[in-house]
Amino acid sequence: MAKNDYDRVFRENIREIFVGYVNGKLGYQIAKSRTLPSRLTGTFDREVDHLFEATKPSGEKFLIHLEFQTQNDSDMLARMAQYHGYIYGKYKLPIQHVVIYNGNRTWTTQTQLKEAEVFKRYELLSLGNEKLDYFLSSSVPEEIILGILSDFGNKNVEKGVELILEALLKNSMNENRLSKHLKHLTILSQIVKLDKVVEQKARSKMPFQIDWENFAPVLIA
Repeated sequence: MAKNDYDRVFRENIREIFVGYVNGKLGYQIAKSRTLPSRLTGTFDREVDHLFEATKPSGEKFLIHLEFQTQNDSDMLARMAQYHGYIYGKYKLPIQHVVIYNGNRTWTTQTQLKEAEVFKRYELLSLGNEKLDYFLSSSVPEEIILGILSDFGNKNVEKGVELILEALLKNSMNENRLSKHLKHLTILSQIVKLDKVVEQKARSKMPFQIDWENFAPVLIA
C-alpha cells in the first residue's frame, strides 16, 4: 500500500479528525473554523543577497544572512521569515538575519515578529501512544478508525479489532457510510500489519459481503 493511500484516508477525514481528536487532545478554544487550501501556491525563486557560515571562538558554527534594502518594504519581515525556513531547512544551523538599509527615509517597517507569531515548536500527537479506549469512546467513525493505530493495552489484537468494528457498526449512519469507514480502517490497518485480522473479523461482524481485493463491500439484501 502506497503512502498516498494512507494520506488520502487522513485527508478525506481531516475535518472530523481536526474537530474531534486534535481539538479534543490539545484543548484549543475554537468558536468556528474553516478549511484553507493545503497547496501553498507561488514559487520561491528568489536568491538571498548574501549568506555566510561563521564560526565562534568556541567552535560553534552559525549562519549570517545579509539583505540590502533601498526602500521600506511592508513584506520584509514575512520575507525574512520565509528565508529563515528555507535556509534552516538546508543547513540546520542557527541563523542571524541582518538587513542593511541604504534608503534616504526612516525605516518604518516592523523588524521583529510578535511573540505569538514566532515559530518555536510544534505539538506532537502520537497515535501509537494513545489508548484504544479513547477512540472507542468517540461517536465519530472517522475518529474511531484511528484506534487501529493506537495502543491496545491489555486487550489482545483480535479483541481490539472487534471493539473497533463494533463501534463503527454502532456509530455509522448507514451502510454506505459504514462501507467507507471499513475501507479506510482496512487501509490504515496495513500500517500496523493488522489488515488480515480486520478482514477476518469483519467477515463475521459486517452486515455485507466484502470484495477485499477491490475494497468494494457488497450489501446483503
